[in-house]
Amino acid sequence: MAYLEAEDARHALRVLRLDVGAQVQLFADGQAYAASICQTGPDGVAVRVLEKLKSPEASLRVTLYQGVPKGDKMDYIVQKCTEAGVCRIVPVEMPRCVAHLDGKDDKKLARWNRIAREAAKQAFRPVTPEVAAPIDLNALCRALPGHQLALVPWEDAREGTLPQLISPDIADLAIVIGPEGGMGESEVQRMLDSGARAVTLGPRIFRTETAGLAAIIAAMALSGHTVPIDDPRLASEAKLAIVLGTEGDGLAPQTVAACDYTVCIPMSHGVDSLNVAAASAVAFWQLGKQ
Repeated sequence: MAYLEAEDARHALRVLRLDVGAQVQLFADGQAYAASICQTGPDGVAVRVLEKLKSPEASLRVTLYQGVPKGDKMDYIVQKCTEAGVCRIVPVEMPRCVAHLDGKDDKKLARWNRIAREAAKQAFRPVTPEVAAPIDLNALCRALPGHQLALVPWEDAREGTLPQLISPDIADLAIVIGPEGGMGESEVQRMLDSGARAVTLGPRIFRTETAGLAAIIAAMALSGHTVPIDDPRLASEAKLAIVLGTEGDGLAPQTVAACDYTVCIPMSHGVDSLNVAAASAVAFWQLGKQ
């Protein structure tokens, strides 16, 4: 028998209105378990563990080095990249960063880690990604050689694509994303000198808050954790219709029957939000065209 943490117990009782006998999933020590609520009361919520479930975590470990963006964009980045399967997020103070933390690291880090925890639960992930303390460009260049593969998506890159560099053999991947102002040639060159590879994400320019998400989703697909559709029409068709269900109800059976393919697209093998599902579907189409 195990007891839920106070916050989780309140959520189970007051928001989800669960009671004794309700079937739940329990996450502990990086593992998922099927469980049932066996006791509720002033002392909290107790659950009885029924069986160990297959881990939904991918074997590919992705670390996102994110140039610090302005406003609340980092909240979005942490939430959506957690849903997509990232293992660690490291904010990086780069020369072109518009925003600077200015000694507010502790409060912002606490908020970002709370967002990561909530997003991990929503996506049925037993492991919550760590949002680490911010580092500078020098520390970033020292960290990159420690990864099996380090990629720098850069708008000026003309050679090197994700399908050329990522395979199921890659277990530890670093992705470096610049801030709103991008990354200068000298900054990128320092990363390349540290062993990173510059890559293009295609002819369109992503915002800083979506570039990392797109790269993570594509990396998960290419490493074999979500299999892209192998159909020559993806490379030749000029038009593609992607059908996504609503956040609450999903797709009706007749809608599914009318589609050419149905694909399990959440990168974390859990329940991702609708915009992450949409990004995943588009990524599969782009991978099919490369």
